[in-house]
Amino acid sequence: MLDAVPSPVAVLDEAGSIQFVNESWREFLKFLRIAIPGDGVGRTYLAAGILGAIDPRHALDLRIALNQILRGGLERFQRSIRMRSSNAERWYQVSAVRVATEGASRIVVTHADISAVHDAQAMIKSLSQRLLSAQDEERRRIARELHDSTVQQLTAIGLHMMVLRHRSPCDAETQHTLDQVEHSVEEAQKEIRAFSYLLHPPCLDEDGLKTTLTRFIGGFAKRTRLRAVVQIDDEIDHFTSDAQRAILRIVQEALANVHRHAAATEIVVTVETTHGRLLLGITDDGKGMVCTGESRADQPGVGLAGMRARLRQLGGKLKIASGPRGTTVSGEIPLSECLEEAPLYPSAHEFRVLPLRVSG
Repeated sequence: MLDAVPSPVAVLDEAGSIQFVNESWREFLKFLRIAIPGDGVGRTYLAAGILGAIDPRHALDLRIALNQILRGGLERFQRSIRMRSSNAERWYQVSAVRVATEGASRIVVTHADISAVHDAQAMIKSLSQRLLSAQDEERRRIARELHDSTVQQLTAIGLHMMVLRHRSPCDAETQHTLDQVEHSVEEAQKEIRAFSYLLHPPCLDEDGLKTTLTRFIGGFAKRTRLRAVVQIDDEIDHFTSDAQRAILRIVQEALANVHRHAAATEIVVTVETTHGRLLLGITDDGKGMVCTGESRADQPGVGLAGMRARLRQLGGKLKIASGPRGTTVSGEIPLSECLEEAPLYPSAHEFRVLPLRVSG
């Protein structure tokens, strides 16, 4: 019956020793080029030599999970692991489940080859990343055009209005109209400068993410006349460049939505690491989001799809809580997706969060 199963299977006893294997298991060992006497039967799974072919972090995760199921702390588990032979690499989904048979307890461990699925997911992730990069480049181009062209044209209009005011005698009503036009031009310049600043990504490479975010939020508060409270963990400066860019873009998009829709007076931005997770939060005290169920570009929440996409790239998720007293956009990402060499099971220690108040 075991030989009829296409995936490699090993049946363990309560002590973790291999009792039975199938034919696919033997082919599995050949691929790994591991010579185990008797195909590992009679030896403990963790000491059979298989872990040596697994990515070290995945091996640690698998060892911990299997020990938990042997001690009775778990009834089943699934883990995706990367395994390498001398000339190839494959991904497997290791599933273990405790079963009772003939009065004895057994653990059935199955190794399903998911290499094709993993490659497809990696390709989708790569294409999504390229799309997001193209979006970033387009935003930079638009920001430059707004700053170098549109703002200059508005400045020229303002100068012409000044000349017109001084050269032509105007009655009170005309003067009032000119005042309104000049005020509208000034407001348009402020709006364009704010949007241009939101679109243009500050430089991460030289300053690091914490300094970049602090400076960016301070500039946003100054341009929009909002109070800003910032709490950012030092640890984020050690994140991968992809993770740092995603976090920056999520904060930018969230603040852009606040500027466009919230009518807020204060924002609170927190970025902290705790218990193996990155927690990101952007809270405002505005009027909240009002959605009619239709997807329209002028409704609050435009850009949320991009924020979700960036979080999905890192295995994270986005949550939104909104009411009449404000809106909170929060994100959660596994630290293992943010760090080059992240521990699988970090301690419960919380990294220190440094508060900084930026006045508008």
